[in-house]
Amino acid sequence: MLAVHINFEPHARYPVLLVGKPFPRTPHQVEICQGCQAKVQEYAQGARAEILCRLCLRREDEGLLAPAEEEQVGLDRLATVLDTVSWKYWKPGEQPAQILDWMFLGDLKEATNFELLQQQNIRAVLNLINWWELSSRLPEVSDFTSLYSSHDVEFLEVDSEDRLFFNIVEKCWPPCEAFLQRCKAYGQRVLVNCKAGHNRSACMCVCWLVVHEGMTLMDAVEAIQCRRGTILSNHGFRLQLVRLALRYKRLGDVEFAQKWAGHVGRMPRSLVKPTSGTRLDSIIHQKRMTVQYDIKPEDENTASSVRTSLQTMRPRKLSLISEEVHNELNQRALKMELLACLYHRGKKFLEDYEYTSHPPTVIGSGFSGDVLLCRRRERAAVQQNKETFERCVKSFDLRRMSPEKLDKLKNEAVIYLSLEHPHIARLFDVYEDEEQVSLVMQFCSGGTLEHAIRTQGAFSESQFQEIAVPMLLAVNYIHRAGIVHRDIKPRNWVYEADGATIKLIDFGFSVKGFLGNEGCLQGCMGTLGYLAPEVVLAGLSTDNAYTDKCDIWSLGVVFLELLTGEPAFHRDAGQCDGYTEEVVLREIKEVTEETVEKMLEPLPKDAANLLRRMLHRDPLTRPSAAECLEDPYLATVRDRLKDPPRALPVRTILDRFRAHSAASRAARAWLLAVARSPTYLPWEEFMALRDTFKMFDAHGLNGSLKFQTFLEVIQKKSQDSPTRSYWASSLKNVREEEDRFMTAAACPHDSIRRLWRAVCGEQDSLSYCEFLAVLLPPIEDVFEDATATEPEDLSPLNPKEQWNPSKPISSYIVRLKRTSSSFWSTQTFDEHTKVRDAVAEMARTHHRWSLVRYADGTHKFFDYIDINHKLLETARSADQAARTLELLCEASVGSLANCSGNCSFVPATIDTPVREVFKLMAGRRPRGSSSQGTLRRVPLVDAEGKLVGIFAAPDFLNLALRYTGPTAVLKSLSAKVFDRRSTILQVSVQQDEPLLHALQNMKVADLTICPTTSRELSGDLGGVVASNVVSVADLKWIICSGRFDALGMSVCDFLTWRTEAESHSLDQILRLQRLRRFNVVSVHEGASLHTLALRLIASKLQRIFLASDEIARIVGIVSSRDILLQVLDQIV
Repeated sequence: MLAVHINFEPHARYPVLLVGKPFPRTPHQVEICQGCQAKVQEYAQGARAEILCRLCLRREDEGLLAPAEEEQVGLDRLATVLDTVSWKYWKPGEQPAQILDWMFLGDLKEATNFELLQQQNIRAVLNLINWWELSSRLPEVSDFTSLYSSHDVEFLEVDSEDRLFFNIVEKCWPPCEAFLQRCKAYGQRVLVNCKAGHNRSACMCVCWLVVHEGMTLMDAVEAIQCRRGTILSNHGFRLQLVRLALRYKRLGDVEFAQKWAGHVGRMPRSLVKPTSGTRLDSIIHQKRMTVQYDIKPEDENTASSVRTSLQTMRPRKLSLISEEVHNELNQRALKMELLACLYHRGKKFLEDYEYTSHPPTVIGSGFSGDVLLCRRRERAAVQQNKETFERCVKSFDLRRMSPEKLDKLKNEAVIYLSLEHPHIARLFDVYEDEEQVSLVMQFCSGGTLEHAIRTQGAFSESQFQEIAVPMLLAVNYIHRAGIVHRDIKPRNWVYEADGATIKLIDFGFSVKGFLGNEGCLQGCMGTLGYLAPEVVLAGLSTDNAYTDKCDIWSLGVVFLELLTGEPAFHRDAGQCDGYTEEVVLREIKEVTEETVEKMLEPLPKDAANLLRRMLHRDPLTRPSAAECLEDPYLATVRDRLKDPPRALPVRTILDRFRAHSAASRAARAWLLAVARSPTYLPWEEFMALRDTFKMFDAHGLNGSLKFQTFLEVIQKKSQDSPTRSYWASSLKNVREEEDRFMTAAACPHDSIRRLWRAVCGEQDSLSYCEFLAVLLPPIEDVFEDATATEPEDLSPLNPKEQWNPSKPISSYIVRLKRTSSSFWSTQTFDEHTKVRDAVAEMARTHHRWSLVRYADGTHKFFDYIDINHKLLETARSADQAARTLELLCEASVGSLANCSGNCSFVPATIDTPVREVFKLMAGRRPRGSSSQGTLRRVPLVDAEGKLVGIFAAPDFLNLALRYTGPTAVLKSLSAKVFDRRSTILQVSVQQDEPLLHALQNMKVADLTICPTTSRELSGDLGGVVASNVVSVADLKWIICSGRFDALGMSVCDFLTWRTEAESHSLDQILRLQRLRRFNVVSVHEGASLHTLALRLIASKLQRIFLASDEIARIVGIVSSRDILLQVLDQIV
């Protein structure tokens, strides 16, 4: 069978088109190098499909890479270490190779051998294989993160490519470094892997040894090579490592390696005999022979062995409850975005919480042990809300629990995760690791209903009616969700601090998935005295079963106890407790209508009528909770719920719905997370939102809000004439143009439906938390969902013109003049200009960077990043930062220009080919270049050296989008390549953290912006819930206002202050109206790099965000330069 391999990279290590199988190899086959004509045993194909020896391959690659003179010296030294070792020397000794006490280097097969990982006590895996490459090699594994989590192994995937020009150090080292630092700090052993453990993963291990272990580059590669075998055949990676070593002044000597000079194929010092296995020469050979991500026949053995390893191991269940959670998600019974906040797999409760006292305060006990008071460690955001600041936790020791108790725990956790109702205690978090599961719940400090009965005795009729309705609402809600509680009793109802709001707790005996009236539940579950007769019978024989009507009986018994002050079925313990229990069970089993009538004698007639129905012996005759709510005896209380005094007025409800309909998905995700955790709201405000939900639910009585109920309540409430006129104005923005609004009678049905759809889409109902999210006060929405709208005309000057990267950049300057204002309008300052004055002018003209001209005629770029760099270089506290920034304002701009190394000034002539300009901007300098630092913009000069313009990454997109070839490349690559959900939290800033921390984050991550978030609301499923964005450019507001003390503010306070500062500038207000907000592109809508490029051009912003619809989170940040680096080799 013939294999066809196509590659579009003219300088890749693969031929343009190969048809047929790679030529066969034998262990001792000798070939003639077509470069030097020498006979060699180790060879591969070069760029022109010629057979080349290792030395000629290196020369060819270095000719393409064009290293500087100093870099060439480093490459020569490195070659004496790496190229003197035979490709046959591969995987010596025990593998994966142990590089440090805690760091190992391995391949894909070793990384997916969980028995091996367990033997080596490796608890983390850093994978350098792209997600699509992984998917092609192991298609049966859909979720690698979950797979590794199921074996308690932390997993990070860092996308990389084994290509000559792939900038692995710049793109992959920062996230790898952060992950390795965390593993070392936590004492975790980590395996760094790629496909073969030869190039990509070895490169990252070398980076660590050089940067953090203080080793020279020569010592680092020698140490790894001795343990893993020959490494780093990718000469592009070698060059990047040399640059890294030069930056740290750790290149090293080659005294030990010089003895191997001229002896290619010899073994390094201190060698052990290599083990048998895959030959590296064949791996290197096929890397150069095939397209990047294809699985070829030679790979089948490796791939199949990995698959076999995965299949024969049969990974155990993801966790005690995660499999159940997965099923719930498939049924859409759980919202993924809510679960992202709630469920924390592989994490301990005490990482986020602390006990309120030492020893912990015990507030109750159960089969799992004590229930303890706790609170979140982040306190700044929750001080205003004491009612939910304190919480309670039930912890379960999995090692000591019987299977029966484990099932009870699983039921309780999964059921709690799916419940949203104002009369069911909230579950805030579920933590699960190998040893323990912890359920963090709302602490209702008002005590139990049982305690209330004991202290105050029988309830009055009015008290009973007030409490009976919410209790029935809660039971009706769980029954509609297919949940049977099976342990309803006074102790499982608790009051909030106000002593009025009642809530249902403890779902340990509950069962989920029960719908319908046919008896299918078995087993005697519950508490003696509150069991239904059919439940007692089910305990005596497997032939007997029962339905959700058992809860109605139990609730009826509780109601009877409320009205009489005494338990209905109770006997004082005699000399034998077993006898007492038997008597109670017999009384319940043999209960008759006469017995029930006798119990009801003391009750008021109307109350007795309700309880008589609930305590009917026949479950089929017994009413449902919904039918009980319709009982005339409860009508007065039910009607009062329709008009609660604390509910929001209709005017405000319409405002909130309209604002939510216009909110971005990122803003909606934030609001939903806040609604799930009302800690962030003043309690009085939260109660108003809750009562508003009750007002609507009093009409539907089902625990969720449907459109017909929404329509009914809004139309009824809008009958007042002041509201009607406001209703008309509120709907103008959501109705169709041709709609003739408003009759004199009421609100039109179609307009209400359009408003509903603007908020809910095709969803026919809103859950409790979703409704609260809509009613929350709108936040400043700095995000905007990306649309399909394209920017201005993207056609080339000549429709017949083809993309030609060899043409000089001058050929495209006319186009740049028409499409890029920044290309021509370069702002220039004299080197002696004060920083304060330069920033004021940049703020006035809305420039993010400028040029600084020196007396000797040279130039440098000046950016807000330079101010931030100098500020953080000296300041260690807020006070120091304020004083330092004030001094920097008086410094000359020439002293700060490019002090960060953010963008060096390296001009190119207008006759420079386009490809060379792109390479310069990507940081690839020509051979012999002595310039240092990063290049992000390229100054273009004419023949006389006069500056013509500045070519930046957005200009690259402007050109690329106008031609078929580059556009095809952009469309062929998925936006998922920038999905960084596992690491984006590290480059985000918490709302309650200092502003300085945000500035430090941006400096370390080499970003100009970072999202603001909350760890509590973001959860642990990856990505962040973002409420706003902080930028390095925000320093201009501090400098221009002279409010240097703003550096000491928390991020939340600073954002409030920044909004106020912006509101005082009319020019800024008008500009914000013109500019688009931060675009958010979903990675689940088939978005490609082409989509990202279009949005960057249309929004005119430096960066856009990636979001995941699955978890409603921001998962990545993308700039124009990021796209350039991703596609450069394929476009040029």
